[in-house]
Amino acid sequence: MKKSIFQSTLICISLALILCIQIKCQKQTEDLSPVVDIEAEKVNIQSVLDRWLQANRDKDIESYMKIFAPDEDIVNLGVSGERWIGWEALKERTMKSYEAIDKIDFSVRDRVIKVHASSKVAWVFLVLDINFIFQGEAISVEKVRLTGVLEKRDENWVVVQSHASIPAPEE
Repeated sequence: MKKSIFQSTLICISLALILCIQIKCQKQTEDLSPVVDIEAEKVNIQSVLDRWLQANRDKDIESYMKIFAPDEDIVNLGVSGERWIGWEALKERTMKSYEAIDKIDFSVRDRVIKVHASSKVAWVFLVLDINFIFQGEAISVEKVRLTGVLEKRDENWVVVQSHASIPAPEE
C-alpha cells in the first residue's frame, strides 16, 4: 500500500513538473512571436485605398490593377449586381468603365479599416459620394458602400475581394 501511494505521488509530481515545463516553453514561444503594429498596417492599407481612388480619378488601368491580387479567383461585385471573378475579368470591366466615363471623383464620408491580429488579412468599409460625367451628363451618386478584403503578400497589401452597393432610396 505504501508503495502504491509513493508511486501515485511520484506520478503526480512528474505530471506537474511536465505541465510546468510545457507552460514555460509556451510562454517563451509566445514571447518570441513578432510584434505587429496594427496602426502602421492601417496606414499602409489607407495608402492602398488612396491609390485605388486616385487610379480611378486618373483612369489609370495599370495603377488600378496593381492594387488587386493577380489571381484568377478574386471576387469583385458591382453596384448593379455585376460579378467579376478573376483579375482579367476585373481588368476588362474596368477598362470599359474608363472608356464610358469622361471624368470621375470621390468624396469619402466614412472609412473603417480592420486588421486581423496576424497582420496578414484586413477588411475595409468606405462610404463614398461619387460624381462623374457620363455621355456629357453630370451624375452624382451618394452613400455608395464599398467593402473589401485585403491580404498582405510579400509585405504589400492587395485587394482579394471587393463589393460596391448603393442603398435603397430613402422614402
